[in-house]
Amino acid sequence: MPRLLPKLIESIKAVKHRQILNRYPRKDTKGSHPKPPSPNLSPHGRKQSILLDDVNPIIHSDAFVHHKRDAPRIPMVSKPKDTKDEDQLSEMAEHECKLWSNPYLRMLSSPLRQCLLTEQYLPADFMIRLAALKIHSPRILQPMTALLPDGLEHSRFKGRKSGRGWYVLCNKEAINQLLNRGTYKRIFSPTPLKFHALLAEQIGEQLRTRVLQELEFLTERLRVTPQQSLDHTVVRRLTRREWEVIKTTGLISQSGAMAVLVVPPVKKQKQSNGPSTTDEPVIPRSLPHLPPLSVMHSAQPDSTTSIISPIKKIPLYNGLTLFPSPVMRSKLFDALQKTLLVERRARWREGRSTKSEKQSKSREKDALNKASHAYLICADGSTVRRADSVPLAIALWRIRMWEGQGWEANLGNHAAWIDESDGSGISLV
Repeated sequence: MPRLLPKLIESIKAVKHRQILNRYPRKDTKGSHPKPPSPNLSPHGRKQSILLDDVNPIIHSDAFVHHKRDAPRIPMVSKPKDTKDEDQLSEMAEHECKLWSNPYLRMLSSPLRQCLLTEQYLPADFMIRLAALKIHSPRILQPMTALLPDGLEHSRFKGRKSGRGWYVLCNKEAINQLLNRGTYKRIFSPTPLKFHALLAEQIGEQLRTRVLQELEFLTERLRVTPQQSLDHTVVRRLTRREWEVIKTTGLISQSGAMAVLVVPPVKKQKQSNGPSTTDEPVIPRSLPHLPPLSVMHSAQPDSTTSIISPIKKIPLYNGLTLFPSPVMRSKLFDALQKTLLVERRARWREGRSTKSEKQSKSREKDALNKASHAYLICADGSTVRRADSVPLAIALWRIRMWEGQGWEANLGNHAAWIDESDGSGISLV
Protein backbone atom coordinates (compact mmCIF):
# COMPACT_ATOMS: atom_id res chain seq x y z
CA MET A 1 0.00 0.00 0.00
CA PRO A 2 2.74 2.59 0.77
CA ARG A 3 4.33 1.91 -2.64
CA LEU A 4 1.05 2.49 -4.55
CA LEU A 5 0.27 5.92 -3.08
CA PRO A 6 3.27 7.78 -4.59
CA LYS A 7 2.57 6.32 -8.02
CA LEU A 8 -1.11 7.31 -7.76
CA ILE A 9 -0.20 10.87 -6.84
CA GLU A 10 2.18 11.17 -9.80
CA SER A 11 -0.45 9.89 -12.23
CA ILE A 12 -3.02 12.38 -10.96
CA LYS A 13 -0.61 15.28 -11.38
CA ALA A 14 0.18 14.18 -14.91
CA VAL A 15 -3.45 14.40 -15.99
CA LYS A 16 -4.63 17.92 -16.65
CA HIS A 17 -7.52 19.25 -14.62
CA ARG A 18 -9.36 20.35 -17.77
CA GLN A 19 -9.44 16.85 -19.15
CA ILE A 20 -10.98 15.46 -15.96
CA LEU A 21 -13.86 17.96 -16.01
CA ASN A 22 -14.54 17.48 -19.70
CA ARG A 23 -14.36 13.71 -19.76
CA TYR A 24 -18.12 13.55 -20.47
CA PRO A 25 -18.90 16.81 -22.30
CA ARG A 26 -22.55 17.82 -22.72
CA LYS A 27 -24.09 17.73 -26.14
CA ASP A 28 -25.07 20.97 -27.80
CA THR A 29 -28.87 20.75 -28.09
CA LYS A 30 -29.55 24.35 -29.11
CA GLY A 31 -29.30 23.75 -32.83
CA SER A 32 -30.64 20.20 -32.95
CA HIS A 33 -33.88 20.87 -31.00
CA PRO A 34 -35.27 24.32 -31.77
CA LYS A 35 -38.05 25.77 -29.66
CA PRO A 36 -41.49 24.77 -31.05
CA PRO A 37 -43.77 27.60 -32.15
CA SER A 38 -46.94 28.72 -30.40
CA PRO A 39 -50.22 27.54 -31.97
CA ASN A 40 -52.23 30.05 -33.97
CA LEU A 41 -55.85 29.76 -32.82
CA SER A 42 -57.11 32.91 -34.53
CA PRO A 43 -60.02 32.38 -36.97
CA HIS A 44 -58.94 35.29 -39.21
CA GLY A 45 -57.67 34.21 -42.61
CA ARG A 46 -58.58 30.59 -42.02
CA LYS A 47 -60.55 28.68 -44.68
CA GLN A 48 -60.81 25.33 -42.95
CA SER A 49 -61.04 23.93 -39.46
CA ILE A 50 -57.95 23.73 -37.31
CA LEU A 51 -58.46 19.97 -37.09
CA LEU A 52 -57.90 19.62 -40.84
CA ASP A 53 -54.40 21.09 -40.69
CA ASP A 54 -51.50 18.72 -41.26
CA VAL A 55 -50.03 19.74 -37.91
CA ASN A 56 -52.57 21.01 -35.40
CA PRO A 57 -52.32 21.58 -31.62
CA ILE A 58 -55.11 19.08 -30.91
CA ILE A 59 -53.56 15.93 -32.41
CA HIS A 60 -49.89 16.95 -32.61
CA SER A 61 -49.59 18.68 -29.27
CA ASP A 62 -45.88 17.90 -28.97
CA ALA A 63 -45.11 20.21 -31.88
CA PHE A 64 -46.18 23.34 -30.00
CA VAL A 65 -45.27 25.18 -26.84
CA HIS A 66 -47.14 24.14 -23.71
CA HIS A 67 -47.71 27.03 -21.36
CA LYS A 68 -50.66 27.16 -18.98
CA ARG A 69 -51.48 30.66 -17.84
CA ASP A 70 -53.39 31.62 -14.75
CA ALA A 71 -57.13 32.11 -14.95
CA PRO A 72 -58.29 35.68 -15.60
CA ARG A 73 -58.97 37.78 -12.54
CA ILE A 74 -61.49 40.46 -11.74
CA PRO A 75 -60.25 43.86 -13.02
CA MET A 76 -59.84 45.26 -9.50
CA VAL A 77 -56.94 42.85 -8.85
CA SER A 78 -53.56 44.54 -9.45
CA LYS A 79 -50.94 42.86 -11.59
CA PRO A 80 -47.69 41.72 -9.92
CA LYS A 81 -44.51 43.42 -11.09
CA ASP A 82 -42.11 40.50 -10.69
CA THR A 83 -43.74 38.21 -13.26
CA LYS A 84 -42.81 37.65 -16.90
CA ASP A 85 -44.81 39.10 -19.77
CA GLU A 86 -46.34 35.73 -20.61
CA ASP A 87 -47.42 35.20 -16.97
CA GLN A 88 -49.11 38.55 -16.51
CA LEU A 89 -52.55 38.13 -14.93
CA SER A 90 -55.25 38.82 -17.48
CA GLU A 91 -58.41 40.68 -16.55
CA MET A 92 -61.92 39.37 -17.01
CA ALA A 93 -63.98 40.76 -19.84
CA GLU A 94 -67.45 42.12 -19.25
CA HIS A 95 -69.21 38.90 -20.23
CA GLU A 96 -66.80 36.90 -18.06
CA CYS A 97 -67.68 39.05 -15.04
CA LYS A 98 -71.36 38.35 -15.67
CA LEU A 99 -70.69 34.62 -15.78
CA TRP A 100 -68.58 34.83 -12.63
CA SER A 101 -71.39 36.62 -10.78
CA ASN A 102 -73.84 33.77 -11.40
CA PRO A 103 -73.92 31.52 -8.29
CA TYR A 104 -75.45 28.57 -10.13
CA LEU A 105 -72.77 28.54 -12.83
CA ARG A 106 -70.06 28.77 -10.20
CA MET A 107 -71.53 25.83 -8.29
CA LEU A 108 -71.66 23.78 -11.49
CA SER A 109 -68.01 24.63 -12.23
CA SER A 110 -66.78 23.20 -8.91
CA PRO A 111 -64.70 19.98 -9.12
CA LEU A 112 -66.57 16.74 -9.77
CA ARG A 113 -66.74 14.23 -6.93
CA GLN A 114 -68.41 10.83 -6.61
CA CYS A 115 -71.17 10.39 -4.07
CA LEU A 116 -70.55 7.56 -1.62
CA LEU A 117 -74.25 6.72 -1.41
CA THR A 118 -75.48 7.07 -5.01
CA GLU A 119 -72.14 6.54 -6.82
CA GLN A 120 -73.00 9.48 -9.08
CA TYR A 121 -70.59 12.24 -10.06
CA LEU A 122 -71.72 15.73 -9.11
CA PRO A 123 -70.04 19.10 -8.48
CA ALA A 124 -68.51 19.36 -5.03
CA ASP A 125 -70.74 22.29 -4.05
CA PHE A 126 -73.72 19.92 -4.18
CA MET A 127 -72.14 17.56 -1.67
CA ILE A 128 -70.98 17.25 1.92
CA ARG A 129 -67.38 16.24 2.57
CA LEU A 130 -66.85 13.61 5.28
CA ALA A 131 -63.60 12.26 6.68
CA ALA A 132 -62.44 9.59 9.11
CA LEU A 133 -60.70 11.54 11.87
CA LYS A 134 -58.98 10.34 15.01
CA ILE A 135 -60.39 11.67 18.28
CA HIS A 136 -58.28 11.96 21.41
CA SER A 137 -60.14 12.44 24.65
CA PRO A 138 -59.24 11.88 28.32
CA ARG A 139 -62.50 9.96 28.70
CA ILE A 140 -61.35 7.13 26.40
CA LEU A 141 -58.24 5.03 26.91
CA GLN A 142 -57.34 4.69 23.23
CA PRO A 143 -57.95 7.13 20.37
CA MET A 144 -60.97 6.28 18.24
CA THR A 145 -61.78 7.00 14.59
CA ALA A 146 -65.06 8.82 13.95
CA LEU A 147 -66.91 9.92 10.84
CA LEU A 148 -67.08 13.74 10.95
CA PRO A 149 -67.70 16.60 8.49
CA ASP A 150 -64.53 18.14 7.16
CA GLY A 151 -64.00 21.31 5.15
CA LEU A 152 -67.51 22.77 5.49
CA GLU A 153 -66.35 25.97 7.15
CA HIS A 154 -64.12 28.58 5.53
CA SER A 155 -60.46 27.66 5.37
CA ARG A 156 -59.49 30.90 7.08
CA PHE A 157 -61.32 29.84 10.23
CA LYS A 158 -61.06 26.05 10.09
CA GLY A 159 -59.13 24.16 7.46
CA ARG A 160 -59.41 20.56 6.41
CA LYS A 161 -58.07 18.10 8.94
CA SER A 162 -57.77 15.17 6.55
CA GLY A 163 -56.22 15.00 3.12
CA ARG A 164 -58.63 12.30 2.01
CA GLY A 165 -62.38 12.74 2.11
CA TRP A 166 -65.59 11.15 0.91
CA TYR A 167 -68.58 12.99 -0.47
CA VAL A 168 -72.32 12.54 0.07
CA LEU A 169 -75.27 14.48 -1.32
CA CYS A 170 -75.95 17.73 0.52
CA ASN A 171 -79.17 16.43 1.98
CA LYS A 172 -80.05 15.52 5.56
CA GLU A 173 -81.97 12.42 4.53
CA ALA A 174 -79.00 11.21 2.47
CA ILE A 175 -76.80 11.32 5.58
CA ASN A 176 -79.39 9.36 7.54
CA GLN A 177 -79.56 6.73 4.79
CA LEU A 178 -75.77 6.54 4.71
CA LEU A 179 -75.70 5.70 8.42
CA ASN A 180 -78.76 3.44 8.50
CA ARG A 181 -77.70 1.30 5.54
CA GLY A 182 -74.12 1.04 6.76
CA THR A 183 -72.69 2.45 3.53
CA TYR A 184 -70.21 4.48 5.57
CA LYS A 185 -68.33 1.23 6.30
CA ARG A 186 -66.85 1.46 2.79
CA ILE A 187 -64.70 4.32 4.05
CA PHE A 188 -61.18 3.15 4.75
CA SER A 189 -60.21 3.32 8.41
CA PRO A 190 -57.37 1.55 10.28
CA THR A 191 -59.68 1.13 13.28
CA PRO A 192 -63.46 0.52 13.47
CA LEU A 193 -65.24 3.63 12.21
CA LYS A 194 -67.86 5.11 14.52
CA PHE A 195 -70.28 8.03 14.34
CA HIS A 196 -72.28 9.99 16.90
CA ALA A 197 -76.03 10.43 16.97
CA LEU A 198 -75.90 14.20 16.31
CA LEU A 199 -73.92 14.03 13.07
CA ALA A 200 -76.73 15.58 11.00
CA GLU A 201 -77.18 18.41 13.51
CA GLN A 202 -73.43 19.07 13.45
CA ILE A 203 -73.40 19.34 9.66
CA GLY A 204 -76.37 21.72 9.71
CA GLU A 205 -74.69 23.94 12.28
CA GLN A 206 -71.47 24.12 10.26
CA LEU A 207 -73.40 25.04 7.11
CA ARG A 208 -75.05 27.91 8.97
CA THR A 209 -71.71 28.95 10.43
CA ARG A 210 -70.35 29.15 6.88
CA VAL A 211 -73.05 31.74 6.04
CA LEU A 212 -71.89 33.92 8.94
CA GLN A 213 -68.28 33.57 7.84
CA GLU A 214 -69.03 34.49 4.23
CA LEU A 215 -71.03 37.49 5.40
CA GLU A 216 -68.07 38.60 7.49
CA PHE A 217 -65.75 38.33 4.48
CA LEU A 218 -68.22 40.26 2.35
CA THR A 219 -68.31 43.06 4.92
CA GLU A 220 -64.52 43.22 4.95
CA ARG A 221 -64.35 43.40 1.14
CA LEU A 222 -66.90 46.21 1.11
CA ARG A 223 -64.91 48.09 3.72
CA VAL A 224 -61.66 48.05 1.73
CA THR A 225 -63.38 48.95 -1.58
CA PRO A 226 -65.77 51.81 -0.81
CA GLN A 227 -65.64 53.17 -4.36
CA GLN A 228 -68.83 53.21 -6.43
CA SER A 229 -70.94 52.26 -3.43
CA LEU A 230 -73.94 54.20 -4.73
CA ASP A 231 -73.94 52.89 -8.28
CA HIS A 232 -73.17 49.28 -7.33
CA THR A 233 -74.85 48.52 -4.01
CA VAL A 234 -74.28 44.95 -2.85
CA VAL A 235 -76.49 44.74 0.27
CA ARG A 236 -79.38 46.99 1.20
CA ARG A 237 -82.72 46.86 2.98
CA LEU A 238 -85.92 46.85 0.99
CA THR A 239 -88.56 49.42 1.79
CA ARG A 240 -91.92 48.30 3.07
CA ARG A 241 -93.47 49.27 -0.25
CA GLU A 242 -91.01 47.08 -2.18
CA TRP A 243 -91.57 44.24 0.27
CA GLU A 244 -95.34 44.46 -0.17
CA VAL A 245 -94.94 44.34 -3.94
CA ILE A 246 -92.88 41.16 -3.68
CA LYS A 247 -95.42 39.49 -1.41
CA THR A 248 -98.33 40.54 -3.58
CA THR A 249 -96.98 39.87 -7.08
CA GLY A 250 -94.28 37.30 -6.33
CA LEU A 251 -91.92 39.25 -8.61
CA ILE A 252 -88.51 40.59 -7.58
CA SER A 253 -87.95 43.47 -9.98
CA GLN A 254 -84.75 44.90 -8.45
CA SER A 255 -81.81 44.98 -10.85
CA GLY A 256 -79.03 42.51 -10.08
CA ALA A 257 -81.02 40.76 -7.35
CA MET A 258 -79.53 37.42 -6.33
CA ALA A 259 -81.32 36.62 -3.04
CA VAL A 260 -83.67 38.18 -0.50
CA LEU A 261 -83.12 37.45 3.16
CA VAL A 262 -85.87 38.21 5.70
CA VAL A 263 -84.32 38.51 9.17
CA PRO A 264 -86.33 40.32 11.85
CA PRO A 265 -84.56 41.35 15.06
CA VAL A 266 -84.46 38.72 17.77
CA LYS A 267 -86.54 39.58 20.81
CA LYS A 268 -84.57 39.61 24.02
CA GLN A 269 -85.88 37.13 26.55
CA LYS A 270 -86.68 38.32 30.03
CA GLN A 271 -84.21 37.38 32.71
CA SER A 272 -85.44 34.78 35.16
CA ASN A 273 -84.02 33.01 38.15
CA GLY A 274 -84.17 29.66 36.35
CA PRO A 275 -81.72 28.36 33.77
CA SER A 276 -81.50 30.31 30.52
CA THR A 277 -83.04 28.78 27.40
CA THR A 278 -81.25 30.94 24.83
CA ASP A 279 -78.71 28.22 24.07
CA GLU A 280 -81.28 25.77 22.73
CA PRO A 281 -79.99 24.91 19.24
CA VAL A 282 -83.21 24.12 17.42
CA ILE A 283 -86.84 25.22 17.50
CA PRO A 284 -89.29 22.37 16.81
CA ARG A 285 -90.13 22.31 13.09
CA SER A 286 -93.66 21.05 13.77
CA LEU A 287 -94.99 24.52 14.66
CA PRO A 288 -97.88 25.41 12.33
CA HIS A 289 -96.84 29.05 11.98
CA LEU A 290 -93.25 28.27 10.95
CA PRO A 291 -92.76 29.62 7.39
CA PRO A 292 -90.94 27.61 4.69
CA LEU A 293 -87.19 27.94 4.58
CA SER A 294 -87.19 29.49 1.11
CA VAL A 295 -89.60 30.40 -1.66
CA MET A 296 -88.55 30.87 -5.28
CA HIS A 297 -89.78 34.13 -6.83
CA SER A 298 -89.70 35.20 -10.44
CA ALA A 299 -87.09 37.72 -11.52
CA GLN A 300 -87.63 40.74 -13.69
CA PRO A 301 -87.42 39.61 -17.34
CA ASP A 302 -84.36 40.92 -19.14
CA SER A 303 -85.22 42.64 -22.42
CA THR A 304 -81.60 42.91 -23.56
CA THR A 305 -80.30 40.31 -25.99
CA SER A 306 -77.35 38.45 -24.57
CA ILE A 307 -75.73 35.05 -24.95
CA ILE A 308 -75.75 34.76 -21.16
CA SER A 309 -78.93 33.25 -19.78
CA PRO A 310 -80.26 35.51 -16.98
CA ILE A 311 -81.40 34.21 -13.61
CA LYS A 312 -85.13 33.48 -13.84
CA LYS A 313 -85.79 32.48 -10.21
CA ILE A 314 -84.56 34.23 -7.07
CA PRO A 315 -84.77 32.57 -3.64
CA LEU A 316 -86.36 34.35 -0.71
CA TYR A 317 -85.07 32.99 2.61
CA ASN A 318 -86.97 33.19 5.90
CA GLY A 319 -84.56 33.82 8.74
CA LEU A 320 -86.73 32.11 11.36
CA THR A 321 -86.50 28.76 9.57
CA LEU A 322 -83.07 29.32 8.06
CA PHE A 323 -81.53 29.95 11.51
CA PRO A 324 -83.85 28.31 14.05
CA SER A 325 -81.43 28.92 16.91
CA PRO A 326 -82.07 32.38 18.46
CA VAL A 327 -78.37 32.78 19.23
CA MET A 328 -77.21 32.20 15.65
CA ARG A 329 -80.10 34.22 14.23
CA SER A 330 -79.05 37.12 16.43
CA LYS A 331 -75.50 36.82 15.04
CA LEU A 332 -76.90 36.86 11.52
CA PHE A 333 -78.92 40.00 12.23
CA ASP A 334 -75.89 41.76 13.76
CA ALA A 335 -73.72 40.79 10.79
CA LEU A 336 -76.25 42.22 8.34
CA GLN A 337 -76.46 45.45 10.33
CA LYS A 338 -72.69 45.73 10.27
CA THR A 339 -72.69 45.29 6.50
CA LEU A 340 -75.27 48.06 6.10
CA LEU A 341 -73.16 50.32 8.30
CA VAL A 342 -70.14 49.73 6.06
CA GLU A 343 -72.22 50.57 2.97
CA ARG A 344 -73.52 53.73 4.62
CA ARG A 345 -70.01 54.88 5.55
CA ALA A 346 -68.79 54.19 2.03
CA ARG A 347 -71.43 56.51 0.60
CA TRP A 348 -70.51 59.14 3.17
CA ARG A 349 -66.84 58.94 2.17
CA GLU A 350 -67.73 59.55 -1.44
CA GLY A 351 -69.77 62.57 -0.41
CA ARG A 352 -72.88 61.19 -2.01
CA SER A 353 -76.21 59.97 -0.73
CA THR A 354 -79.07 57.95 -2.06
CA LYS A 355 -82.44 59.37 -2.96
CA SER A 356 -83.91 57.88 0.17
CA GLU A 357 -81.37 59.72 2.32
CA LYS A 358 -82.01 63.02 0.54
CA GLN A 359 -85.76 62.72 1.04
CA SER A 360 -85.64 61.19 4.50
CA LYS A 361 -87.68 63.98 6.07
CA SER A 362 -90.51 63.64 3.59
CA ARG A 363 -90.43 59.85 3.75
CA GLU A 364 -90.82 59.74 7.50
CA LYS A 365 -94.49 60.62 7.05
CA ASP A 366 -95.07 57.65 4.70
CA ALA A 367 -94.83 54.34 6.58
CA LEU A 368 -94.46 52.32 3.36
CA ASN A 369 -91.18 54.03 2.54
CA LYS A 370 -89.50 52.98 5.76
CA ALA A 371 -87.03 50.12 5.83
CA SER A 372 -88.35 46.58 6.24
CA HIS A 373 -86.75 43.44 7.63
CA ALA A 374 -85.99 42.15 4.12
CA TYR A 375 -82.38 42.42 2.90
CA LEU A 376 -81.57 42.42 -0.80
CA ILE A 377 -78.29 40.81 -1.88
CA CYS A 378 -77.15 41.78 -5.37
CA ALA A 379 -74.58 40.28 -7.71
CA ASP A 380 -73.95 41.16 -11.34
CA GLY A 381 -71.08 42.04 -13.61
CA SER A 382 -70.69 45.46 -11.99
CA THR A 383 -70.99 44.60 -8.29
CA VAL A 384 -68.55 41.71 -8.56
CA ARG A 385 -65.81 44.22 -9.40
CA ARG A 386 -66.37 45.83 -6.02
CA ALA A 387 -67.13 42.82 -3.81
CA ASP A 388 -67.94 39.20 -4.57
CA SER A 389 -71.19 38.19 -2.88
CA VAL A 390 -71.56 34.89 -4.75
CA PRO A 391 -69.94 32.78 -1.97
CA LEU A 392 -72.64 34.04 0.40
CA ALA A 393 -75.36 33.00 -2.06
CA ILE A 394 -73.77 29.55 -2.44
CA ALA A 395 -73.63 29.10 1.34
CA LEU A 396 -77.33 29.98 1.61
CA TRP A 397 -78.24 27.63 -1.24
CA ARG A 398 -76.38 24.76 0.44
CA ILE A 399 -78.56 25.15 3.54
CA ARG A 400 -81.59 25.03 1.26
CA MET A 401 -80.40 21.76 -0.27
CA TRP A 402 -79.52 20.37 3.17
CA GLU A 403 -83.09 20.88 4.37
CA GLY A 404 -84.52 19.02 1.38
CA GLN A 405 -85.30 21.83 -1.05
CA GLY A 406 -83.80 21.97 -4.52
CA TRP A 407 -84.20 18.20 -4.98
CA GLU A 408 -87.12 16.52 -6.75
CA ALA A 409 -88.60 13.05 -6.27
CA ASN A 410 -87.71 10.53 -8.94
CA LEU A 411 -88.82 6.91 -8.80
CA GLY A 412 -87.66 5.96 -12.29
CA ASN A 413 -84.61 4.04 -13.38
CA HIS A 414 -82.38 7.08 -12.75
CA ALA A 415 -83.40 7.50 -9.10
CA ALA A 416 -80.40 8.62 -7.10
CA TRP A 417 -81.35 6.83 -3.90
CA ILE A 418 -84.56 5.42 -2.47
CA ASP A 419 -85.66 5.21 1.12
CA GLU A 420 -86.99 1.68 1.58
CA SER A 421 -89.08 2.71 4.58
CA ASP A 422 -91.46 5.03 2.73
CA GLY A 423 -90.52 4.39 -0.92
CA SER A 424 -89.50 7.97 -1.60
CA GLY A 425 -86.56 8.95 -3.70
CA ILE A 426 -84.63 12.14 -4.31
CA SER A 427 -82.45 13.04 -7.24
CA LEU A 428 -80.81 16.15 -8.59
CA VAL A 429 -82.52 18.07 -11.39
